[in-house]
Amino acid sequence: MVYGGKLSKSCAPCRTRRARCDLQQPGCGQCQRAQRKCHGYRDTTEFRINDSTENVIEKFKNKTLKNAQNASERRRKKEIETPKPPVEYIDPALLHCPALSDPLETRASCYFRATFVVGQSRSFKYLESYYQQGVMSSHLSLSIQAVGLACLSKAVRSTKLEIHARRIYVLALNSINAALASPVVSRHDTTMSAVLLLDEFERLIPPTNRSSSAWSRHLEGAAALMKVRGPKQYETQIGLEMFAQMSSHFFVTCMEHEISLPEDFLSLRSFAANFVDTEDLVWRLTDITIPYIAFRAAVRNGDLYDSSAIISTAARLDGEMATLLNDLPPGWEHQTVNLLLASNLVLESHYDIYAVSSIAEALNSIRAGRIALLDIIIQEGYKVESTLEDYFFTLSLSPECKLEVDLAKENLHQTTSAICATVPQLAGYLPYLDDQRIMKSDTTECFDFPKISTTTALSSYSLLWPLFACANSTYATPLTRDWIIRQLRFIGEFSDISKAIELADILDSGIQMDIWKAYAMIGCICYYS
Repeated sequence: MVYGGKLSKSCAPCRTRRARCDLQQPGCGQCQRAQRKCHGYRDTTEFRINDSTENVIEKFKNKTLKNAQNASERRRKKEIETPKPPVEYIDPALLHCPALSDPLETRASCYFRATFVVGQSRSFKYLESYYQQGVMSSHLSLSIQAVGLACLSKAVRSTKLEIHARRIYVLALNSINAALASPVVSRHDTTMSAVLLLDEFERLIPPTNRSSSAWSRHLEGAAALMKVRGPKQYETQIGLEMFAQMSSHFFVTCMEHEISLPEDFLSLRSFAANFVDTEDLVWRLTDITIPYIAFRAAVRNGDLYDSSAIISTAARLDGEMATLLNDLPPGWEHQTVNLLLASNLVLESHYDIYAVSSIAEALNSIRAGRIALLDIIIQEGYKVESTLEDYFFTLSLSPECKLEVDLAKENLHQTTSAICATVPQLAGYLPYLDDQRIMKSDTTECFDFPKISTTTALSSYSLLWPLFACANSTYATPLTRDWIIRQLRFIGEFSDISKAIELADILDSGIQMDIWKAYAMIGCICYYS
């Protein structure tokens, strides 16, 4: 918009003739003397702004084109007047001058911040304050660089980057060991953050040849660090977030390696109950997870070997998880949508919609944990009921255990159905379920689906472990297993998640894999490559 000058209030004939209008009422004197009809005077308040956008754009284009033509003409004349020197007169060093770029470690640190601190998955959001300060301790800075490089190596599938990440990891580990040697520095939040970061690194790039006893010592060392930090770690929000994160590390590691939780950690958790909401769903889930871990460790060590005892213990834990799923906070309910036509994107004739995707993700994690327990119950039931040909006799279950086995089969089907019903929402299928072409199709490969958004990719990544748990079950139906394998391949292709393809290959091979080892293999949800 530009200023077009002061507007005239004169009547139309006077403006046309550029005559001075006397603005008299009811008509101007010029029109009366000329015996013309006066058209009235113009209200200038209606024309205070003149839209000259198109004129300005046209002027700018003309000016830009003219300048470009002049510059081209000047360059042409200069090239004619100034001949190019021979190649031998050019400094060889200039021929190989690299472009300006940030150091790799700096880019890794920025990638980590965008992914873990302020991105979709904010598992290290409390580190934002250190980024804003601009000053970090060496052990924290090196740990961030190591995790950032590990993430980048997975994202671009680069072996060289992974090797470089391992080098930075060693430097960070040495720096953390030096910090732990100080009674003062070892209590700082930065030291605990660095330890958590290296734990994240070991999830992305697992260490090789670490025995169960070595993992136990590793956890005992982490518990000792938490104990040294004392009660003050629970008095701040950052301290509570780090404690929750470290607790998750303990749970996953113990589940994966079938080892018991350190006693020091259990004591610290009991004390932490004074500072948190113990009615929170996550805290209630960990109340079940602790005996679940002890159960797996006891079975592995041989402390629990009787099939009836294994069935009854697993059934009790499963009952507690079922109670947790039936006693959800308000707003966690789902809406079931029934299909009018069959769709290859839906396992059964319906799918479920939750208020937000994070609710479905949390519930699927609990459901996947149930599947492992239900598998144990059914497996022990078949083991006892099978005929042992070497001894020519058949063992039998008690009526109570038989009932638990039958109930486990039913619960396994329902749990699998509930997980698969979340796939349309979490995998981003909802916009396509209204398309009749897709509903009538036999395969998903024939459709040109666009690459999905980062938010949907993260939700899709959360499906990997629950879907694998369903299909990996010995008692999954062939129809369910085949459908899940197709979905994993579909997610892997359109969300660019290589782990999904890897899991589909494992299922196709028929290899049985402990789902908690699969959970550790899948790694952190913060990267999906």
